[in-house]
Amino acid sequence: MISDLEALPSRLLKLVTECDAICISCPSKRECTIQESVLSRRIRQMDLTVLEKLKIEDGTFVKADEAFRLINSKLNNASDIEEVCGTCKWRQKCLWYMQAGR
Repeated sequence: MISDLEALPSRLLKLVTECDAICISCPSKRECTIQESVLSRRIRQMDLTVLEKLKIEDGTFVKADEAFRLINSKLNNASDIEEVCGTCKWRQKCLWYMQAGR
């Protein structure tokens, strides 16, 4: 997914706080799609925290390169990462987390 977005940086993304195309390979997707599960609430809260830090509303459309720029400029220190990711079990497998050298 990331390589596709990097290849077409002007592609419009709709930023949402629910399961979407990016979640397709996630092994927790089934549980996450159950709206009242603990996991779905925790992931939604992580998404909301990111959107709040980026000053973007749920459902906003933004170009891929702008989304990457915002994320890399506004989520760039250990306290931001801890606030967003917390104890997420996927943190050590997260491409963004690893790429940023966290």
